[in-house]
Amino acid sequence: MSLVKRLLTHYALIGFGQGLLLCVLTLFMIEKGLALWQVGVAFGAFGLTAVIMELPLGATADLRGRIRVYRWSLMVSVVALVIAITVSHFIWILLAMSLMGFSRALESGSVSAWEIEQIRHHGMADKTATLIGQFQATNALGIALGALCGGYVPQLMAGTLTWLTPATNNLVIVLALTLIHILLLPWLFKEGDVIVASDERPTLKSQITVAVQHGLKHRAIRPLLLAGFLFGMVLSNLEAYWQPFVKTLAPDQKYDIFGWIATGYFFSAAAGPALFSTLVERIKVSPETMITIIFAAVAPVLYALGSSQTLWSFALLYFLFMGVMACVNIPVTVLLNEHTEDRIRSTMQSVMSLVLQGGGACAAFALAPVIQHWGIGTIWHGLAVTLLSLAIFRLVQGILPKLGRGFVSSLFKRTVKRT
Repeated sequence: MSLVKRLLTHYALIGFGQGLLLCVLTLFMIEKGLALWQVGVAFGAFGLTAVIMELPLGATADLRGRIRVYRWSLMVSVVALVIAITVSHFIWILLAMSLMGFSRALESGSVSAWEIEQIRHHGMADKTATLIGQFQATNALGIALGALCGGYVPQLMAGTLTWLTPATNNLVIVLALTLIHILLLPWLFKEGDVIVASDERPTLKSQITVAVQHGLKHRAIRPLLLAGFLFGMVLSNLEAYWQPFVKTLAPDQKYDIFGWIATGYFFSAAAGPALFSTLVERIKVSPETMITIIFAAVAPVLYALGSSQTLWSFALLYFLFMGVMACVNIPVTVLLNEHTEDRIRSTMQSVMSLVLQGGGACAAFALAPVIQHWGIGTIWHGLAVTLLSLAIFRLVQGILPKLGRGFVSSLFKRTVKRT
């Protein structure tokens, strides 16, 4: 099987497990006895752990082997799932979520950096944006299918593992899938790791320093960090609170509605990037401009989402939001890899992931008490205004000066011709 097909298999498998988990994760914690603010803190623990560990683990992937580090990620995920399945106390749930954050930090940038390297090695560098879109779409389709199945798992397995809460059954299946994924790693990534020789290997500290300085000083990457932070805030908040929001709109609905909404959400996340990657090849628009347009487009949708009064209006707006917002990963990934050398690629991916998780952690800890008093919808309104403000700022800072220079240049040429 070709490299691309094996990577598509990997993304489908990991996506299916993510869908099974994400469609009930908040409900799982509520069934364990956590209050709404504790759910926010648990998501914050996930993000905070990922933030703390992102850079050292990303640098380790560059130095010690990206697939080796990804294998560690799956093993830590197994431990986290076992703890989450078997315990109920808030502190243990915090530990499980922290380990999931640790697993996320191990995974961040490892496979994505490896695949960019292999795509170039196989002479497909000109297809990078298209392939990234395909991988992202496949992952989203896997999540959608997993979410659809996950909505029915609590009901179908209710009489099987009677000592578990309904949503915990999803975690049992995810645990089994993770173990299967570990066994498939030698086949999925049979090209192996490119590991830096010990006599040429820089120290962990120097590797991190080079990547951080590269991100902060590079004019093309610096704006991506700000966009990533805000993206993390928005996405983390939606993932944490969409299920309680739906519960208030339709308190009598069963678990399957959460599976269907999560499925539509991730189908939208697959369709958006798939369509976007096709348009990218036909429309000559810079990645920077794409990011600005996407943020400007999703801001009013997010504001309307926070004002939803019915289940169906929420679902439609939710799907539309994710279909557009998911497209931002393509121009961000293209820009990041275009301006990053192979030797620090995983570390740089971890810098971006750190910013993303940092935004999520900030949103979780800072907004958890605010949501308790003002409600979920009000927070989404505030995030929408922030998104639109960033889009306007990017427009004023980046696009308008270029248009102005073009206008001045055109005017100068006309003046020269007349004289």
